[in-house]
Amino acid sequence: MTLAQVGFFRELRHGQPNGPSLVEAVGKLHASDVSCILRYLEDAPTLAATGSVVDDALSPDRTGVAKLEIATDGEWVWPRDLAYYVRQYDVGLPAEFIALIDSRAGLSPELDREALSRAAVEFLEGS
Repeated sequence: MTLAQVGFFRELRHGQPNGPSLVEAVGKLHASDVSCILRYLEDAPTLAATGSVVDDALSPDRTGVAKLEIATDGEWVWPRDLAYYVRQYDVGLPAEFIALIDSRAGLSPELDREALSRAAVEFLEGS
């Protein structure tokens, strides 16, 4: 199993240097039910957490917009602030990810400790 990554925009301090551009993703969300996507992103289990919060990379005056955490559904991983950027800026998401969310009616699966542990190892080894 390979965890797919979404939302690790290169402009974020916790993003991937070769990740997609947050600036280019603004306004590109093509989904009929944004509330469904937000629920999925926000309710997913936490894979990794820090005691830090992150600021808005597009509007530096907006501080503390989300916890610096990584979430997962067991197939995808994303930073917790992805929900913020979806809500504030309608950032685009991969069609495959939106299709998965739709197929699950916006309900993020519950993962047991073993599944989270496997996902954490894979994420950390792949980063």
